[in-house]
Amino acid sequence: MCVNSASTVLRGGRSTIYRKVKRLSSTRLLLAIGLFAPLVSALLAVTMVCAIVKVHWRNGLWNTDNGYEYNLVLIAILAAIVLIGPGELAVDALF
Repeated sequence: MCVNSASTVLRGGRSTIYRKVKRLSSTRLLLAIGLFAPLVSALLAVTMVCAIVKVHWRNGLWNTDNGYEYNLVLIAILAAIVLIGPGELAVDALF
């Protein structure tokens, strides 16, 4: 089920919107420093799939028509992080 996608309209009160923005920002920060990178990458990939399904699918593939081309590129990058790993400079490499 696709819920809480970053590309959809944020519904709810201020506290709901702040929670959603905080969660998305925190997952991106964790990915940037390389902490729990495979898990965070998988979660962000699910978010991108939800964005494709809810927003971009009806516009077609190409990004110039607000399509899902860019989301597919992000999913491919996130899949590479899951399969290959975050790298030696990531915080995950310390453990």
